[in-house]
Amino acid sequence: DRIMQISDIFYHQSFHEGLTMGIIEAMHFALPVVSSNVRGNKDLIDEDKGGFLTEPLDMASQIEALEKLMDNKDLCQKMGSYNKEKSENYSLESVKKQLENIYKENGLI
Repeated sequence: DRIMQISDIFYHQSFHEGLTMGIIEAMHFALPVVSSNVRGNKDLIDEDKGGFLTEPLDMASQIEALEKLMDNKDLCQKMGSYNKEKSENYSLESVKKQLENIYKENGLI
C-alpha cells in the first residue's frame, strides 16, 4: 500500500497475463497505468482513459507514454480518477453481487 500511495504512475510490462491484480490495485489507488497490450491488461485498462497500452518490446512507445504522463499532472489525475472508479467493478462486494446474480439466473439459489 505504501508504495502505491507514493507513486504517480503504475508501469507494468509483460508478455502474458491473466487478470493482473497489481493493475487492479494500482487502479484502486487512482494511478494511471502504462502496461503491455496483452490479454488481461487490455481487459482492465481503457486506452486513453485509464492509461496506455504498449507492445511489450516497443520501448519507444513505452517511453512516449511515460513522458506524456510525467509531463501532464492533469492527465495523470484524470486517468487515475477514471481507474479508481472502474476498480470498484473488481471489489469483493461487486464480485459477490455479480456471482449471486449468475447463481440466481441459473436457478442455483
